Amino acid sequence: MAGQKELLVGESLLFDFDFSRRKEIVGGTVELSGTPVVTATPSGLTIGTPVVGGDNKIVQVRIGSATPGTYCVKCLAPTDDENVTLGEVGELVVKDC
Repeated sequence: MAGQKELLVGESLLFDFDFSRRKEIVGGTVELSGTPVVTATPSGLTIGTPVVGGDNKIVQVRIGSATPGTYCVKCLAPTDDENVTLGEVGELVVKDC
């Protein structure tokens, strides 16, 4: 979900956090594993249960909106190495017009 994405109030869409280009993944050092955590600030979004897919390189999550505004959406994804957790962040703009 890097960069800025848009959503209309009332919409619910799937978003991908793509870790496939991270050096740890590309180098084969780790792969995503376990349960990722997706959060947003400020509050006002409905965030579904994130799942790992894409050959353990992508986290996908459904996000819905009710409140217009600009949100920072963060994904923390554990890996098969307990010492490594990868993170990605994106900006989600929710519009009402």
